[in-house]
Amino acid sequence: MSRQMSDGPAVSSTASKATQCLDQTSGSLGKPGNAETAASASEKQNDPMVHYCVVRSDLTFGQQAAQLIHAVGESHNGTVHPPGTVAVALSARNQEHLLELESCLKKAGLPHVLISECDGEPMAIGLHPTRDRAAIRKVLSSIPLVK
Repeated sequence: MSRQMSDGPAVSSTASKATQCLDQTSGSLGKPGNAETAASASEKQNDPMVHYCVVRSDLTFGQQAAQLIHAVGESHNGTVHPPGTVAVALSARNQEHLLELESCLKKAGLPHVLISECDGEPMAIGLHPTRDRAAIRKVLSSIPLVK
C-alpha cells in the first residue's frame, strides 16, 4: 500500500487527459474561495468536522472496506476526530474516474491522499478532515455515496 499526498494545486501527473472539474450547481470550475464568503469563521467553528473518502465501486465489497480504512488512516493528517465528526464515503466508478477526481481535488487545492496498491494501482482517496464542506462539495457534489 502506498500513498501520494497532495496539499496544493499542483497539476496531476497521474491523470492522462485534462479533466474539467465542473461545479454541478453553478457551472463554474471547482475552485475554493467563492462559497466561503457566506459563512463567517465563527460559524465554521460550530460546523461539525467532516472526513470525506472516495473508493472505486468496481472493487469487491471487501476491497472497498479495506481501501476506505486505508484512506481514513492515511488522510487524517494528525487530526483528532472530535465527537460528532461526520464520515462520508463516496463511490468513484472506476480507476479512471478516481484519477479524474484526484485531478480536480488538486486543481481546487484540497489536501488529500491518493491510496494506491504496491503496483501503483489507485484504489481510494482520503481528504483531510475539515469543517469547510462548501469547498469539497464544489468538486464532489455529484459523486454518489458508497452502496
